[in-house]
Amino acid sequence: MLPVMQVGRVRPGAPPEHDVSHPVGGGLGQARPTNNIGIHGTILASRLNLETRPGISHDAVVTFRLRPLLLGLLPILLAGCGPSSAPNSANPASTSGPMASAATNVQTTADGIPLPGKAQPKLPTLKLWMGPKEVTAELALTPKQWAAGMMFRTNMADGEGMLFVFPERTRAAFWMKNTYVPLDGAYVDPEGMILEIHDMKPLNESSIQAGSDQIQYVLEVPRGWFARNGITTNVVIRTERGSLRETFFRNP
Repeated sequence: MLPVMQVGRVRPGAPPEHDVSHPVGGGLGQARPTNNIGIHGTILASRLNLETRPGISHDAVVTFRLRPLLLGLLPILLAGCGPSSAPNSANPASTSGPMASAATNVQTTADGIPLPGKAQPKLPTLKLWMGPKEVTAELALTPKQWAAGMMFRTNMADGEGMLFVFPERTRAAFWMKNTYVPLDGAYVDPEGMILEIHDMKPLNESSIQAGSDQIQYVLEVPRGWFARNGITTNVVIRTERGSLRETFFRNP
C-alpha cells in the first residue's frame, strides 16, 4: 500500500523539515480531519536505533507539521500498496483514477508526486512487537516513501513488514497498484492498537478505505502472517521505545 505526500528527503547531517502544508485535491483516500488543530511531532532516527543502509544518517530528523485544513493531504497517499490517492491528469476534473499526463506521460499523485517506476531501495528498519511476536519493519516516513511503498518489489519475507507513519490520524485508504506481493494491512490507531486488518490483493487498484478515521499507522506484512501468529484487532504494537506514539512523536 502506498501513500503520497511531498516531502524532502532525509539528508545526512542536516535535519530536513517536512512541512506538509499544501492542501491536496480529492480522490479516493482523501482524509477527513477530525479537527482543525495543528499537530507538531518529531521522529528522531538516532533514538530509534534504526538499521539503516549506507548513506542514511542515524541523526536524521523527520519533522511533521500539520496546519489547519491540511489534514486533507493524508489520504492522498498512494503506492503499490500504500494509501490510495487519485493521480493528476491532463484533465483532473474529468477523472478520479490514475492517469498519465498527456504532456509528460508520467503519472503523478493528486499533489504532484510522480508515481515511482521502480522499487524503492530498502528503508531503515525497526523491530515491532505484538505480544511475543516480532516483525522487522521498514519505516515509510515521508510522502515519497509512502508513494513507493511495496511497488515493484517481488517479495517480503516472513517476519518482515513495512510501517507507514502519518503525521496525524486519518481515514486511511490504500491500493495495490504495481504491487505484486500479496499482503495483509493492519490499520492502527495513534496508540498502536490494531483497529482493522485488510487483505491486500496484488495489483488491485480499488481503494481499501478504513472504517475508522482514527488511523495513524498502517503495517503491511506478508499475507496470512497475522492469522498464523494469532494477531487480531485490539492487539497493540510496541517497540523497544514503548508505544508507537512514544517512539515516533514527541511534543515540542
